[in-house]
Amino acid sequence: MNENYNIKNSLNLFFVLLFTLLIGTLSSIDRINIMLFFVVTFTLLLILIIIKQKSINLILLHGLFIFVAIENNYIIFGIGIIHIYMILILIMYFLSCYRVKTFSLKENDLQLYYLVAMYMFFSSVGYITMEGVSPINGFIKAFKIIILPTFIVFYLFHEIKTKEVLEKVIKTLIITSTIFSIIGIVQYLSDGLMLSGLLTNHRYLGLFNKMDLYINNSDIQHIRSFVPDTNTFRLHGSFYAHNSFAGFVGSVAPLTLIFILKKDINRVLFTIFLIIQTIAVYLTFSRTGLLTLIVAYLIVFIFYNRHLKIVGIVIKGIGLFLFTFVGLALYLFMGFGESDLRFLNFNLGNISEFSDRVKIWEITIIQSKGNLWFGNGLDFLDKNLTSFLIYNDVSPHNVFLHILYSSGLISLLLIIILLIIQVIKFFKVLNLELEQSDQIILIALFSSMISFIGSGITESLFINLNLKMLFWIILSLFFIYYKIATKQEGTGNDV
Repeated sequence: MNENYNIKNSLNLFFVLLFTLLIGTLSSIDRINIMLFFVVTFTLLLILIIIKQKSINLILLHGLFIFVAIENNYIIFGIGIIHIYMILILIMYFLSCYRVKTFSLKENDLQLYYLVAMYMFFSSVGYITMEGVSPINGFIKAFKIIILPTFIVFYLFHEIKTKEVLEKVIKTLIITSTIFSIIGIVQYLSDGLMLSGLLTNHRYLGLFNKMDLYINNSDIQHIRSFVPDTNTFRLHGSFYAHNSFAGFVGSVAPLTLIFILKKDINRVLFTIFLIIQTIAVYLTFSRTGLLTLIVAYLIVFIFYNRHLKIVGIVIKGIGLFLFTFVGLALYLFMGFGESDLRFLNFNLGNISEFSDRVKIWEITIIQSKGNLWFGNGLDFLDKNLTSFLIYNDVSPHNVFLHILYSSGLISLLLIIILLIIQVIKFFKVLNLELEQSDQIILIALFSSMISFIGSGITESLFINLNLKMLFWIILSLFFIYYKIATKQEGTGNDV
């Protein structure tokens, strides 16, 4: 097996970029519907060409990160494409465990495994006990929404044993994020601009769906006739919603800094990838998405350079100031000329300009009290319980409140405990004498989680199966690499 991750071949890279631009252009034409399978297959082939991977298990592992980047509504026998892929991984996992006669349940990992297993159990209770739903149907829903995406933790711990494999999958995630960022940017800049973010009851669909994807000019004028103040084109790439795409790319982009700061042989290329992803997040016009991405970059910058001498601190401090200034300028002027200065008009004192989220949070807390411990097993609030909600698909618009409402307080506490453990491990890393290359990976993974959670402050990211999987991926990669790095340093590898 060739373990070298080779992306030095300029022809391969040129082919990737050419293919991406082609797909982006085609998918911006309203008479052409690019099939999900076409894009997934070719994207996977491209990445395999670059990685030159021969192991079926590692091919499936890399393919997972591609599927996570694509939200879709393709259903086969009542099961989504991503569910089928996860079931395939589940089968391969158990077959692999059977062959080696172990499930990779290391003693030092048990704390994490127990917490994750408890989350899977208690989160499923709300679905199984849903009013008006049979326990069997409730379990099937819990299996698809809770068990399969959370199972990623066990799968990744089983498959990723070395730094080399972990860096490879991170690179796959970065390349995938960059590819779909380019697709989104090309869509945004082309004649087939897709209008999104207008109304809750208008599904601003993503790139790969069976339904009509595109909103033509007559539709735009019709919508503007009764929503005259809305004039925003917002990139949403391979996701239905712009904020979801911002949450995905914004959580992956900080990982790109690993291969820039490590002075990877392809650091210039990864710098380009970073710029592309940052532009994509910007063009989603997601306030929280861009702001938390800037915070994630700052976290990497600050902690990576914490040992600099005074001259270095001053020089890089100036760079930090300029970066922050430019970032805030982009933040304030986001949507300039297209969205009536939506950021400059932002006013916390006016609830309507905060997307009514605070009011929605209050409603979520009230509606959660009836099933406080195990949740309602629902993603959307009951509009019949309050006159404030006029649509049927209003989510809690906060990742923590969504977990509380859907899965209950016990599940929420377990998630918080896992995040607290990650924070403790992160600050422990800062005090260990690890190699700088090891520290930057852990710092970047931590900042990616910060970006994810930050985006989740104003969005129900766990309502999205792909983003729920991304959360468990980032969390798992952090704990896996923490174990690998501290074990090599002889400092213990407890999780």
